[in-house]
Amino acid sequence: MLKKALLILSLGVILFSCEKENSDDVNQDRIHTVYELVYDKNDNQTIAYSYFTFGSLTGTPLEINSPSKVKFDGNDMEEKTLPVMHYETEQSGFHNTGSFYFKNADGNEFNNSVTYSSLDFSVDSIQRNANYNLVWTGTALQQFEEVKIKLKNANDEYTYFSTTAVNSHSISLPTSKLTLLESGQYTIQLVRTKNLILQEGSSAGGGIFGTYKTLTKTVYLN
Repeated sequence: MLKKALLILSLGVILFSCEKENSDDVNQDRIHTVYELVYDKNDNQTIAYSYFTFGSLTGTPLEINSPSKVKFDGNDMEEKTLPVMHYETEQSGFHNTGSFYFKNADGNEFNNSVTYSSLDFSVDSIQRNANYNLVWTGTALQQFEEVKIKLKNANDEYTYFSTTAVNSHSISLPTSKLTLLESGQYTIQLVRTKNLILQEGSSAGGGIFGTYKTLTKTVYLN
């Protein structure tokens, strides 16, 4: 039996596996597909990712073999084996839209695209003894979107706050959670993700994500 461990990525849970299979050796209608387009302002780079697994998200990772093809915006994607078998395309700068193409061994073609939104914020300090409302600049939150705060202390321990409230421009940081944190210097980053089902795919399904990561900044909790 395969040994598997879960890894939390920006899109959610992706599976580690000690083995992989060739995509042309499996039932083509059971190929589960996840696509993600990610911009990180810290690197000023947009990366497109494609993940293929057998049957479901937690299935065996698949290596795409000829005659199958995987492309992003018309160009072949590069195979990567770490931290799990997947395919990538890197672009400099912010690209808020992109299209993924997959042709399986049976000759069936699938096209999926995503467009996602940016945001920014400004904060210097947060008082732990009162509720805090962090307001971002950018469009209001839409259906199928989430904005998450990643707060990291000096020990590299993370605390998260998030919202999916449609039409919101802010995230609430309740004092009940803030008072559990020690005072001091933290880093803070906002991550905005659009989460959609595939427009075209096999019966195994999948998803497509667009993720925007702001600059990581310093904040003081008092």
